[in-house]
Amino acid sequence: MTKRKRHVIKHDNVVVFPGAVQTLIREGHMFAENFQYEKAVASFEKAFVYEAGDEFALSAYAFALYELKDYSKTKDVCEQLFSMGTSFYVEIMELYITVCMQLKEYHQVESLISTLLEENVLPQDQIEKFERLKNLNSEVSKNLEKKKMHNV
Repeated sequence: MTKRKRHVIKHDNVVVFPGAVQTLIREGHMFAENFQYEKAVASFEKAFVYEAGDEFALSAYAFALYELKDYSKTKDVCEQLFSMGTSFYVEIMELYITVCMQLKEYHQVESLISTLLEENVLPQDQIEKFERLKNLNSEVSKNLEKKKMHNV
């Protein structure tokens, strides 16, 4: 019998047990499905210390962060998903737009939706929703600018 060589994950001076990262990711998914977002985020973050996440783990992590109202981290994870290419493009884009709205980045949302509509990357059944979001952001940004002008 010969020993099989396994990929050994090391972090600083710690050797991670085989399967530990996958167990942490599985736990993260399980916690997220059971609405235990704090535990889900903790599991995903432990796993991501040792190994980069795949799109399934990162998307679940992003949604759990959003539920915990950690919008800046959520935005970073969404950007990471976009850079690696995701099959959940529309869902992650919706989350990204929602996070930008929470962070009061209305002009960015407006230009982002305009670009999406111009490039025809949205499914036909989603176009109307994105147009409403664009109009809503436009109105909100105009109202904020009016308030700033009146307060000055």
